Amino acid sequence: RADLGSPWDDVADSVGIDARDLRALIGQLMGAAGQVAGVGTVRQVDQAAEVLIEARRSLYRILAEDASDSSDSTDAT
Repeated sequence: RADLGSPWDDVADSVGIDARDLRALIGQLMGAAGQVAGVGTVRQVDQAAEVLIEARRSLYRILAEDASDSSDSTDAT
């Protein structure tokens, strides 16, 4: 058994620390959004929705920028 090592360590290493950190941040964001949804005023819920909508758009912008950077580099070759 000791010879087999720890399979979870191998999996965790293949995911990368950045992906794990991002998942933790997503969980924290969900917790905060849940709190606003549960106890926030109508105005606070509306503000939270605007923040989440902008966050989603920003994340897709990141992917779009990365995709355009990749296509620019392949066009140059």
